[in-house]
Amino acid sequence: MGTEEESELESGQRRPHLGEIAKAISARLWGPDIALPAFCADSREICPGNGFVALPGKKKDGHAFIEEALEKGAKAVVARLEEAGKLSGDYPNVTFLGVSDTLEALVGIAKFYLRWARPKEIIAITGSVGKTTTKKILSQALSVQFKVCASERSYNTLIGCSLAILSMETDADILVLEMGTNAPGEIARLVEAFPPTLGIITEIAPSHLEGLGSLEGVLEAKLELLRSSRLSLLSYNFDNITLRNALKTASKTLNLLPVGYERGSVWRILSSKVFIGDRGPRLSLLLEHGGRTFILESALWERQYAYALAYALAVSYHCGVPAEAAIAAIGDVLPEKGRGCTWMGPHGAWVIDESYNANPASMIASIDSASLLPCEGRRWALLGGMKELGGESDFWHRNIAKRLRSFGKALLLGEEWRGAFADEDDHLRFISNIEEGRAILDASLKPGDLLLVKGSRAYGLEEALKGWEERKCRSLAWQS
Repeated sequence: MGTEEESELESGQRRPHLGEIAKAISARLWGPDIALPAFCADSREICPGNGFVALPGKKKDGHAFIEEALEKGAKAVVARLEEAGKLSGDYPNVTFLGVSDTLEALVGIAKFYLRWARPKEIIAITGSVGKTTTKKILSQALSVQFKVCASERSYNTLIGCSLAILSMETDADILVLEMGTNAPGEIARLVEAFPPTLGIITEIAPSHLEGLGSLEGVLEAKLELLRSSRLSLLSYNFDNITLRNALKTASKTLNLLPVGYERGSVWRILSSKVFIGDRGPRLSLLLEHGGRTFILESALWERQYAYALAYALAVSYHCGVPAEAAIAAIGDVLPEKGRGCTWMGPHGAWVIDESYNANPASMIASIDSASLLPCEGRRWALLGGMKELGGESDFWHRNIAKRLRSFGKALLLGEEWRGAFADEDDHLRFISNIEEGRAILDASLKPGDLLLVKGSRAYGLEEALKGWEERKCRSLAWQS
């Protein structure tokens, strides 16, 4: 960034105006030259004063929803030149940016604003599992000492990261982005557009194999994070031998911050235990760093979250947050809906809602965690198939089924399961749709039972949970 830009930034915290941005990205501007608003790509999410970017989609074109966005109060629109020119006459009080490619324009606007706001650190999180949870916990830990902007939900694509950046306030100290991929080159494009200064690789595991081909393809895709020209530190899963070995050849100028159970981890997890307290199930971690030990207790009780908690502690400590303050901040972070949220259904059965998504690593972790919990009644599982595993699909579905022996009954939804097994057995049952599974559970669940719900996003297993009265686990209801 040039000296002239820097001196202008030091004079105040104003957001840049769209006229400046239009010149930078070679867009044509109609209407008032207003300050850059936060942008949405979904007209249903528009709030008064937002900007709307009309993106072409596989099924629908965002240009068809411009007027809906305007009716909801959008004050700026990024659209193709022809559409922007036509609509500008009907909406003289709205700012229109006409461009040839709206996605490239969105990325260009985000790049401009990121250079303008200049957060002290840009942290990028990637990996096969745990990205969103790590982002949430790390943001909470960093907020003890810094003003933090983190991408919402699982905004981990070029579009999602761009929108997250445009939601950032100009005085944010740290930006935390999640970077996902299902094809080679996607993370490389993200780090080229928004180069991180700090990175986290949570895990390398079979995921999106249809696009990435193999575990080696997954590894190569995640290591694209290292192409950032500004990356100075990488925290990673030291227990993953494949990842550990790959990083032995990393640039000597890159500082490594390994996290894990094994010796050699700079932040080492000495133990992780699930226990039942007066606020329900919790996870207790004992960690060691620099000759000191730390105890961290979390409402994120599933054991796979030990890594996310450790990454948050390690990276926030590196950024200057005292360990004790970070531990206090993240101890009561609650699981999000679909990501380990635990509650009691109307049958008196406990429900572990892991319905958001699944791949082999996360499915195994959830099954193992559910097996650890005390259960007075019967353990149940409602599992959707795992998508995008390519030729390894049968192998992984058979592998998962072997881990269900501690469950009294598992209801399996999806052709992926049928392809892996010739027949059902006493504790595995194929179901044709969510309604069938819901009917079985409604008729069968009893007080003291435990139900794990998990599967790929495509199966929409959250629909099976709708209508059940959710009561968050806050009292001593678990009996050991």
